[in-house]
Amino acid sequence: MSGASTVPLLPGAIPLLGHAALIARDPLRFFDTARDHGPVVRVLIGTQPAYVVSSPELVRHMHLKGNGDTFDKGGRLFESADELAGGGLVTIPMAKHRQQRPLVQPVFHHTRLPGYVEQMARVAEATIGGWRNGQVIDVGVETNRIATGVLAETLFLGPGSREASELVCRCLPTYMDGVAVRALLPSLNRLPLPSNRRFMRAMHELHRTLERLISERRNSGTDEGDIVTPLLEAGDALSNRDVRDHLVTFLLAGSETTAGLLAWTVRELTLHPHIYADLQNEVDDVLQGAIPSIEHLPRLPLLSTVLTEAMRLHPPLWALTRATLEEATLGEHTLPPHADVFFSHHALLRDPRVFPEPNHFVPGRWERDRISKEQREAMIPFGLGPRKCIGEDFAMLEASVVVATLLQRFRLHTETPARVSGRARVRVSQRPSQLRVRLESRRPS
Repeated sequence: MSGASTVPLLPGAIPLLGHAALIARDPLRFFDTARDHGPVVRVLIGTQPAYVVSSPELVRHMHLKGNGDTFDKGGRLFESADELAGGGLVTIPMAKHRQQRPLVQPVFHHTRLPGYVEQMARVAEATIGGWRNGQVIDVGVETNRIATGVLAETLFLGPGSREASELVCRCLPTYMDGVAVRALLPSLNRLPLPSNRRFMRAMHELHRTLERLISERRNSGTDEGDIVTPLLEAGDALSNRDVRDHLVTFLLAGSETTAGLLAWTVRELTLHPHIYADLQNEVDDVLQGAIPSIEHLPRLPLLSTVLTEAMRLHPPLWALTRATLEEATLGEHTLPPHADVFFSHHALLRDPRVFPEPNHFVPGRWERDRISKEQREAMIPFGLGPRKCIGEDFAMLEASVVVATLLQRFRLHTETPARVSGRARVRVSQRPSQLRVRLESRRPS
């Protein structure tokens, strides 16, 4: 078994910068290149070594061993994000995660999901119902509005909820972009840039509003049926600061994941008219013009495979990191303690050795009689093991409700070229850029 010094160095490093310039120029291509050079490669971030893991088996191993003994959340990206976004479940170390996850878990208990779906449907109806026949919409902007609106409505109900929801919708896009830039490029944080001032304003306003609402709700002791309620039911085990940080995490993760998935799904459907027509027919047959409910969704199998395939091609986060807490074995290599370890779902889910025609949109590959064991094990965009995303079901239910609502009301005609850039830029997740569609009103036949 080889040590860290024998892990092959990825070509292309330049003095002082290492591979940082390649990552900044095109991170998706960078991680694809790293995958093609082997399951584990060494890279340089500036002059500091780090490792990129591109084997589904080894990434699963890191997730399942992410128990705070061998691997844990960590590395430059998570350390910077934790300072900016607070100590939510996404960024806190495993020791604290083990204590707080059971306290947060009731937020997503299966008994609460039907109520959340009703709120999702109301937001989708209100937003999509305001669109007009012939209108051209920016899909990225509108899906972000819907996702942020759903979170705002499910986070806050009761007194002060409308003001809090409106502020979240106003501040969150600036806050999300700021977290990504400042986490990845911390050297820019102290510069007197307009973007830094906008971020700090949005962060302080968001934090003040959440803290005021949490304090008022804790004092009132009322159950409003929203996400705040089960967090406060943890009592003294979660401070107001802890509750605020968990809410910020839900806002960041929930809005980015769902808005991106919705935008990419619209893009793929408009590029594949036969799949679009089949999905349209399925939605019409099942819903018969009704508002989507949690009972409808299991009867929409094509919608499920369409969303899964859109997420395979365009996973929510283009890269994540772990840190080794002790000497760690990955395949044939041994990594030193305190090493930064990167992995990219984008590279894993477009590996031609696992997914035939990896760049093609093929929802049928997720049908039960077609999916292979290797594909199922590689498809972990929400994570695995003790750190699996707590909001996975919430996100997929929301995406299903919104797409079903959209297809009932409108046909979509693309107004932008078929080739929409998928090149990553410095943000929490990736979206198709400048994707515009023209709306044609319809009613289910």
